Amino acid sequence: MLRKFSFILLSLIIAISSAWAIQNPVDMLNKTIVATQDKLMANSKIYQQDPYKLLALVDQKIIPVVDPKVIAQVIVGTKKWSTATPKEQKAFIKSATEMLTFMYAKNVASAGKYKLTLFPFDSENTSWKKKSIVVVNGKITNTDNNQSSDFAVKMFKKNDKWHIYDFDVAGVSILKTYQEQFASFKTVADMTKASEKVTLKIKKKNYPKMLDKDYELKNV
Repeated sequence: MLRKFSFILLSLIIAISSAWAIQNPVDMLNKTIVATQDKLMANSKIYQQDPYKLLALVDQKIIPVVDPKVIAQVIVGTKKWSTATPKEQKAFIKSATEMLTFMYAKNVASAGKYKLTLFPFDSENTSWKKKSIVVVNGKITNTDNNQSSDFAVKMFKKNDKWHIYDFDVAGVSILKTYQEQFASFKTVADMTKASEKVTLKIKKKNYPKMLDKDYELKNV
């Protein structure tokens, strides 16, 4: 179950990695991934009954603050990324973002029972302001059985803005998991085709309206 939620979390990583004015990273995460997850928990039945409403939530509230380029580069790896053309890189960023968005939306039933809690930094310790990389620790709690697991949010700062680049769930790096899944593909173009195939399968089964080219997510 935690492995399944790990994939959901990576979707959330891409969905939340954002352009925010410099601030306490814990506060930023509370206002983004935690607030979003709380809303999904509170309204999980509504979103299960109307999956397009969930897609709209993700599209309107989360995708506009996405900066998925770093995530895509890490998943692909430096060597393969450097040999891809700018057009191929752009195509993979788009296809991977769309795939993970649909995977997250599809799994809201499972995600809806997990509570995210972040541990605040020591109020007297402001060293995070001078760092370019920080790790925010917390826990994931299954509200069905109240069992918790450790998790960590890894973030980097660029141009005075924080961005999420990875999660560790129960000690497992989510990006590393995706790297392993894409490792067998020789080129970025092949990876794009693979992610598009996953997205198409989800659309056909869960979101048939999205097969219409006139019915698209605005911000992916």
